[in-house]
Amino acid sequence: MPSPSRTSTMAATETMTRPMLHVEARVRSDSDVIVRTDIVRDGVTKWLVESFAVLSLGQEITTFDDFNDPHSQFLDSVKVIECTGPEVESGIYRVVEVDLDVQAYQLRDSDGEGPQQVENSNDKSEEDAPQARIISLPNRELDGIWESLLFDEPIPSSLLRAISRMLCFSSRKLNTWTINWNRLVLLYGPPGTGKTSLCRGLAQKLSIRLGKHFPQSKLIEINAHSLGSKYFSESGKLVSRMFDNIETMLNEEPDTFVCLFIDEVETMTARREQSLSGNDPFDAMRAVNSLLTALDRLRLHPNVVVLCTSNLITALDSAFLDRIDIKQFVPHPSSKVIYEIYRSCLENMSECGLVTGATFDVIRVDPDNPETPLKYVSHPADTLVVPSHPDMLLWYQLFPESVPKQLADVAEASVGLSGRTLRRLPALSLVLHTNTGTCTVEQALVALSRGVEEEKKAKSEATNGVPSTNHAPPHQKLNPEPFTASLTELPLHQTPPGDANSSSHRSRSRVTPNVFEIRLARCAYQGHCSTVFPPNNDGTHPQIHTIDIARASSSSSGSGSGSESPIHLTLTASAATVVAAGTIGWYYHLYGQEAFASTPAEEGLHPAAYPWEHEKWTKSFDHSALRRGFQVYREVCQACHSLSRVPWRSFVGTMHTVDEMKAMAEEYEYDTEPNDQGEIEQRPGKLSDYIPPPYKNEEAARAANNSALPPDLSLIVKGRHGGCDYIFSLLTGYPDEPPAGASVQEGLSFNPYFPGTGIAMARVLFDGLVEYEDGTPATTSQMAKDVTEFLNWAAEPEMDDRKKMGLKSLAIIGTLFAISVWVKRYKWAPLKNRKILYSPQAGRRLK
Repeated sequence: MPSPSRTSTMAATETMTRPMLHVEARVRSDSDVIVRTDIVRDGVTKWLVESFAVLSLGQEITTFDDFNDPHSQFLDSVKVIECTGPEVESGIYRVVEVDLDVQAYQLRDSDGEGPQQVENSNDKSEEDAPQARIISLPNRELDGIWESLLFDEPIPSSLLRAISRMLCFSSRKLNTWTINWNRLVLLYGPPGTGKTSLCRGLAQKLSIRLGKHFPQSKLIEINAHSLGSKYFSESGKLVSRMFDNIETMLNEEPDTFVCLFIDEVETMTARREQSLSGNDPFDAMRAVNSLLTALDRLRLHPNVVVLCTSNLITALDSAFLDRIDIKQFVPHPSSKVIYEIYRSCLENMSECGLVTGATFDVIRVDPDNPETPLKYVSHPADTLVVPSHPDMLLWYQLFPESVPKQLADVAEASVGLSGRTLRRLPALSLVLHTNTGTCTVEQALVALSRGVEEEKKAKSEATNGVPSTNHAPPHQKLNPEPFTASLTELPLHQTPPGDANSSSHRSRSRVTPNVFEIRLARCAYQGHCSTVFPPNNDGTHPQIHTIDIARASSSSSGSGSGSESPIHLTLTASAATVVAAGTIGWYYHLYGQEAFASTPAEEGLHPAAYPWEHEKWTKSFDHSALRRGFQVYREVCQACHSLSRVPWRSFVGTMHTVDEMKAMAEEYEYDTEPNDQGEIEQRPGKLSDYIPPPYKNEEAARAANNSALPPDLSLIVKGRHGGCDYIFSLLTGYPDEPPAGASVQEGLSFNPYFPGTGIAMARVLFDGLVEYEDGTPATTSQMAKDVTEFLNWAAEPEMDDRKKMGLKSLAIIGTLFAISVWVKRYKWAPLKNRKILYSPQAGRRLK
């Protein structure tokens, strides 16, 4: 019988591994409603445990008819925010298997008494601007800011979890000299990526998440620019006085959670080495020293956290960077996040009546016939509902005319723009590029595309420093003055100065007018000068000769330099060949043949190449072998390995009938969608379902296989070059005993074809292990060949159709080529070679 201490330790371990659902219960913010949030928190927790079987992430409850509690009338909503601990891919959790962390809160209204402003008590006129702004949390002004934050990585939830745990650890009265942290968080990255909004959203969420520990919360936004003084050596005093006031507040209100927010912190923490070159270097240095000293004093208070943002992390002082506990980079949004940003903006504008409502779907052309192709449809609706990015990738990629695909294209073109710009562009594009009060979503997308193009063009001009010009035709861009100068310097048919009787002058007089006529003709074509040419000296207009420019230039160069001798060209080519051959020989003399450090023991023995029938371009799959391979997979491989990318319907017509596959699918049970009571029921499998995995999750798979994760076999053949040869060699390569000198770790089996020669999977195929339905002898090599053929089909089931399409294309191309040859032979050849002769009648006189 286990001891009580051992039992309590096991219970504590089990509790720590249970997921924790964070639930937020919002109380109505009426001025005449005063409710104790701790009582509401306990009542909501009890109600959720008793009334709900499952809860899903993002679920929001707004009706409380079955909540028999006097405080239920004051509730606005109950929402499941996130899960801490082991997560479920579906996002649906059974209430009995999780711990509930319910937080009740009431939004503070900023319109009543207004946000407090901390001002300096100095009498100087330049210090009249407020140096800090204090907001009570959670505040109505910041409501919804957390939901608007979209990032590629779960940055908000990770920071919220980390800062919450940091504050909980600080409440344990840790020795500040032993555990040295400042509860200082820095968000850095390009401008406009949402760092300021993320800090304010974190302050709002922290005030709700830590409601059990701190009954009140405040956000202090420090105006870093107002702490600089025009008076000599006054900035350091302003910074010190500001943090003295904050520290006084922390001492007077120890039960109040304070979130200190400093935006653009590089204004106060610039490198002290660089400040020495300024007008008042000691003032800047004193300001940084005062801030660092103040931060060291703040870490003694467990109820404060400092959030900072910076666009220039390289400009921050090294001592300040050393005090930062969490440094989080916030990048520009990707096309997926941009799609979701645009989607939320369009749906919000639709709710406000600026964009007409619509819904979109992909359906069969004939709903009663599952073999008909898909088509894209849109339906009018009260509000606009745009599919999410995963749904767009799944259903709308094949329809370029669909609204989701067009929105994805606009999002792809918007990569590189800041989040601030992305939130502004949808509404601004409607203002600039539409004329009606309400437009369709297609018109909104066209306007948005134009807005993105103009924004990126302006950004490029600002980056390169070159203003844009209108795209004029070439003849409006080029300057005609050089061509006019040529006309003045060398008129047509004018003899150059010198001896006109010399041969060289005669040669130039023949070539130069022709070259000039070509230039003049090209200028007339491009619009540089008029097409009316000036007359010659005799009053006649020149004739434009059709002369190739390359010939003219070669003639002029040839007349000046002379022709090259063939012996010179031969010597040049021979010298180049000798140099090339000598370079290659010199390289191999220095380096020799390249050697690789890897050995068969490290990379595994290279498998032999086998003549697989399906690899021949005129052959197809052996369907009998596929059926036998699927039998080997079901009876042997499926115990550990999944085939999660292959549905049951893929087997129909290839290796099994419809009835056979229906019977196999119905042997398994699948989860249904939650019903009205939130319960998940089981149903028999269908042909559209995918083959279920043998384990519920990766942890269960590792636990059953000695911490090794069996790979999914759906694409295992395509996972490496020569996949069929490798799998066959691996399955048949287990020796009875490891060879002499080979060492294998305990729990591993020796296989020379596996990298490292030690594999966690023991030998699984033995003679006679499977009894084939068609009577084929079930030897080890036969089973390995059949299951390899099946896995190759699972990775590429359309290979036969692809080969048939290739043969059809070759047949069509060959037929068209033969037709074209015969048409040329009998249709055009006689016409091309025919001579047209005219013989006048004899005895007639020509006039």
